[in-house]
Amino acid sequence: MKRSENSSKSPTFYFSLLAAALFLAAVLLFLLLRFWISRHPFEPPVVLESYQEVRGQLLQLEEAALSGRDAFSPEELSDVLDAAALQADEYLHQGLLERYVQEEDCLYMELPGGVGYVYTPPVENLQGGTAASLSLGALRPQAAAPEAAGDGSRKSILTIEPTPSDANLLANYLTSGRSPDQAARQVAEALPDDYVFDRNLDAFLPESVQELTAHSVILWYGHGGYTTEHGPSLEISTPVDLAGLETYQTCFANQEFLLGDEHFHVTAKFFEEHLEDGALEGSLVYLAPCHSVQDTRMAEVLIQKGADLVAGTTNGIFIRYNLFMLTDFFTALTNRYEDGSYWTAEDALAWARSQNGETDSLFYHAQVGLCYPHGEREYRLIPLAGEEEAAGSPPTLAGDSAPVRYLNEAILPQYPAPADTLEISFRQFEGAGGGNVWGFQGDRPQLAYLGC
Repeated sequence: MKRSENSSKSPTFYFSLLAAALFLAAVLLFLLLRFWISRHPFEPPVVLESYQEVRGQLLQLEEAALSGRDAFSPEELSDVLDAAALQADEYLHQGLLERYVQEEDCLYMELPGGVGYVYTPPVENLQGGTAASLSLGALRPQAAAPEAAGDGSRKSILTIEPTPSDANLLANYLTSGRSPDQAARQVAEALPDDYVFDRNLDAFLPESVQELTAHSVILWYGHGGYTTEHGPSLEISTPVDLAGLETYQTCFANQEFLLGDEHFHVTAKFFEEHLEDGALEGSLVYLAPCHSVQDTRMAEVLIQKGADLVAGTTNGIFIRYNLFMLTDFFTALTNRYEDGSYWTAEDALAWARSQNGETDSLFYHAQVGLCYPHGEREYRLIPLAGEEEAAGSPPTLAGDSAPVRYLNEAILPQYPAPADTLEISFRQFEGAGGGNVWGFQGDRPQLAYLGC
């Protein structure tokens, strides 16, 4: 019998057709990727040459516009960035850039190979970009030298200053008598039985990321930036040169690094990739660079790595205001309420704002903000009694304690046969009053738990 022309095709026919379409799509994707890679290879010498050419021309524009001054006023910044964007448009046609985006206080450019470059014009008294450096190490406040490491019974404080010879930062240290090291020292002196200031980094290289572990308080004081694509970024000490580009090619490919005006910047992806889970367990991380909590991308990664609190700045911020907020915040954290408990971070921040203003009132009206783990809204340098135990390891149970007696007398006798397998866990449960309690849980309905 002859089959009708409008009869349905067999399932095998459609399967073959789908397989052919998928194969064709895979081939096209492969060819497109090869074409993209051939046009956009990561070649460190090419990247560096493009960076130096672009940066050199932008510096010439800066010099002409500054007319002998060291930095622009905040009111001039918009016009400066407009002029830089016009220049960047020419770079596109010259093949020096792949694309660019004009941000609020910087120009984000993508060099050959997809390497991001954040150009930040110098702005008076702003803690963003990169300022001139001075050889004034001997003039830094010396009263805040770290102590020798303790016996492990006290919590450790770490300070990080990736650009310790920065002229603007040094000038504010010297005129105010304040510094991150001194803030750390004040905490250690106010709480000598609980904290020790035992580590200071006057440089932060990519390998320094392991230094962040095992510290309960971390103060990072330096410069930073912000791009819509990558979020907050922190300037580190690694200079922009061929050796760095060659060494960290993978990091650039993963968008962990950006190029700044003199040094590399690290994005949230850097910490996500190179900090182990739990590395920041229970810590307070204070990120003083500009824009560090303009959005939550950086803070969320640090919280995922265990931080209990991340403090930072919501925009470009006035250096002096930022320094005073940092030192007053940490001073207030060592204060006590009438019941003897220590101030919360929220109250410490409110007090620092009462001394220095809600915002820096310079141009961006930046604030210091606090970021907590989901569902948390409280942090203290010294937790309330019982808080650390509830959040940490399970309590030690004596043989005559109520949970152990309940287990031995009421539960285990129900399973006398050696062949019986009884799986019991000892874990935290949410108590009736909203707090956490420890207790037993088993895989059988007869096994209840008794909190302790």
